[in-house]
Amino acid sequence: MTTSRLFLFLGKSYSLAIGNHKGIMLSEDKLLFPQGLVFRMDKEIHEWFLKQARDKISERVKHYAKLMNTEYLTLTFSDTKSQWGSCTHENNLQFSWRLIMAPLSVLDYVVIHELAHTKEKNHSWKFWSEVRKVTPAYKQHMKWLHSHAKELVV
Repeated sequence: MTTSRLFLFLGKSYSLAIGNHKGIMLSEDKLLFPQGLVFRMDKEIHEWFLKQARDKISERVKHYAKLMNTEYLTLTFSDTKSQWGSCTHENNLQFSWRLIMAPLSVLDYVVIHELAHTKEKNHSWKFWSEVRKVTPAYKQHMKWLHSHAKELVV
């Protein structure tokens, strides 16, 4: 059974399809959800998105840290709706799990932005130069986040 409820995942919209599925997974245009878990659907979907975010963002952080020749100490996840990422003076990184709903290029921009802070702890021209080296279209990604932030909800 497909419902009218829609979910964003990596920038693409998926309609919820409840049925005889073994677990939560994506098909071409549907988020497949097991009938037997409907009684706790919101919790299960939230947990599924959180796991996907942890896996994908961790993968992207490792990739870009190597590419940018930088290091970070820890990586954690939060449930913030406006602060997409942060980097402490000790190079501890934090990301909103909600980034998994944004297009991959936007998610990557936030990862690159925070990794650039491991080198420059401000938003100086040196900082933006570090960001620009890896993602020259960073202004477009910032604009997308500003325009679509309210849509990144489960």
